[in-house]
Amino acid sequence: MNGVFLILDLYQESLSGAFTSLPAIPINLMLKFLNTDRFRELPEVRAAWAEHGKHDTYLTLSELRQRFHMLLPGVKIRKHLLWRYSLVWKNMAGQPYIHGHTMRKPHETPSTSCFRGTNGLCLERST
Repeated sequence: MNGVFLILDLYQESLSGAFTSLPAIPINLMLKFLNTDRFRELPEVRAAWAEHGKHDTYLTLSELRQRFHMLLPGVKIRKHLLWRYSLVWKNMAGQPYIHGHTMRKPHETPSTSCFRGTNGLCLERST
């Protein structure tokens, strides 16, 4: 079965990559001003975003590359401005969806090589 898997999401900037993200700060402020006519959100909006993001965690680009290259051979991960990345994986006919891995259900005991997805499934390297 052919198909394309695409993710556009945020990543956590690593300390070593922070210097390359400096140009994003003024661009982010400018876009915020153009969209809201202010540089800083209203207190209610800031409180809502703080509550929303309380439990959000993001991987660094190196963590993303390490995990997804293991799970999806041939995946292309690109860094974008404003702390975003895109992931594109093309599945060609005859390839398994996740090459070399088996899925475990959430109640099964995962091994140490488990990568747990947000859906609760554990992806484990097949031997």
